[in-house]
This record gives sequence, structure tokens and C-alpha cells, in this order.
Amino acid sequence: MVSQRLEHIPEEDMLQMQRIDIKKMSKTAPTIEVSAEKGRLNNQDGRIFLEGQAKLTRGKGLPEQTQLQSPRMLIDSDNQKIFASDQAKLVRGESILEAKEITIDQLNSEILASTRISVLLPGKK
Repeated sequence: MVSQRLEHIPEEDMLQMQRIDIKKMSKTAPTIEVSAEKGRLNNQDGRIFLEGQAKLTRGKGLPEQTQLQSPRMLIDSDNQKIFASDQAKLVRGESILEAKEITIDQLNSEILASTRISVLLPGKK
């Protein structure tokens, strides 16, 4: 995790960050990269709150790269869920899902979208 500015708030056991870049690498899964203008990391439950051009990219450079973008995002690593709000956009390959809110449940491999949903699925070539 890299941040331009980092401040610890002891009474809340929280880290406040500006200009965040996070990279999670694994031998068994594609790399995940996260960036945002501001964020807060709750040390008690591991949740990361992101604001301002929040972007999560999984498998950068791979044919099935997945990218989630929104003004606000919550990453709940304990429950393996990602919540994006305020006009979220999910792009996987050539498929695009846009909605006011998008939730990704990594444990169940589910994507939930709500309000003003738009889906673009490319045809076969």
C-alpha cells in the first residue's frame, strides 16, 4: 500500500489516506490493483472505504481483465465483498455493466446491480 499522506486516528483505530495505490499479488490468483483519491482503512475489521475516482483492477493485462470504477467503493476483505456506489461501472473484456450500485460477492461469484442498470454484451465474432 502506498499513500501520499497517511494519518492514524488512534481513538477509531483507523488510517486516513490520500492518493492511495494498493497492489495485492498472489501466486494462485491474478493481481489486484486499487487506487483512489482518498481512503480510510479500519484496522478493527479490515474494511477499506475509498472515495474519489476509486478503481479496482483484477488481472491487469490479461484478456479477461476486470475493472470496477466508481466515485465511492467499500472493500470488505473479511467477507470477500466489494460495494461500489454513485454510478459504478464494471468492465470485463468487452462486456460493460453500469448501475447506480454494484456489489461483487467473491465467495459466491455473484454480481448484483441496482437502479439505472445498463448492460453491453458484445456479439460473437
